[in-house]
Amino acid sequence: MGVPAGPCIVREKRRLIFLVHGFPTRDQEFLNGDLQSAIDALEPLKRGREPLGTVVTSKTRFGWLTGRPINELAASVRTEVDEAVRAHEPSSIVLVGFSAGAVIARKLALLAQGFADAEVTTPTGPVSPWADDLERVVMF
Repeated sequence: MGVPAGPCIVREKRRLIFLVHGFPTRDQEFLNGDLQSAIDALEPLKRGREPLGTVVTSKTRFGWLTGRPINELAASVRTEVDEAVRAHEPSSIVLVGFSAGAVIARKLALLAQGFADAEVTTPTGPVSPWADDLERVVMF
């Protein structure tokens, strides 16, 4: 077996963890710190695996009492994910939704794949450039 000609480029795995929190708050630094504390607590359990990733928290304010339609909220967060993807160039994306943010994260994943309406069974809307890089959606 021969060695391939030319340079061999190995793409480093860069995961973007995007947190959609369920509570409207002004203190996003607290939310970032809170999630980072949870990630740090998992470090001993990783046992030599790759780093978990870069954490970005949504700045969109929402909650059950906003009165805004879910599609509008998810579209707002989608714009933030688009910006985070341009800034960090991840090879994979994990959406983490907490409380009401879990509903938004799920809707965001559907919108990213082109499913703009809950009634459709085939994509009808625009597909996000990062849709294929969506590794998972964690909802809690």
